[in-house]
Amino acid sequence: MIGQLEGDPAADDHEFNRRSVDIYEWQRFVQINYTVQELISSGNLALLSDDRLKASLLKLESLYKAYKAEEDHARFDSEELLYKPIYATLDLHPMLRAYGGETNVLDWAYFDTIRSNPKYKNGFLMATMEFTKMNDQLPEMKALCGDMITMTDSRARHNA
Repeated sequence: MIGQLEGDPAADDHEFNRRSVDIYEWQRFVQINYTVQELISSGNLALLSDDRLKASLLKLESLYKAYKAEEDHARFDSEELLYKPIYATLDLHPMLRAYGGETNVLDWAYFDTIRSNPKYKNGFLMATMEFTKMNDQLPEMKALCGDMITMTDSRARHNA
């Protein structure tokens, strides 16, 4: 995308369109942490005897908050740097029709206005940077969850 916005030859205007529309398809991360929130807010976290598990639960909560802050920042940048410029410069109907599978509704010249708009390119650069940062945070959360499962499984086997 960035190369094509900087003037590289486009291999396929439909692929460029697909990627342009795909940026709107991102989903918010929804953590399911009701039990941990209840443990923390009720003071019952102190009932857990495994200090490593308590520390891991608190660290996971901290990672969730950092991720959500980054997600909010990415959403704001997307609104300002991607959505507003494209809404102001293009009729989205042909893009959405082509995205839905219609043929012969777009040609490469259709994208000239956004290819020459630095806001659009900057929006994709920021999206790339921010989504990469967010995606890089997920393995740490996943690993921490795996460690906690191992801790609780080990404890359960020990107590059985």
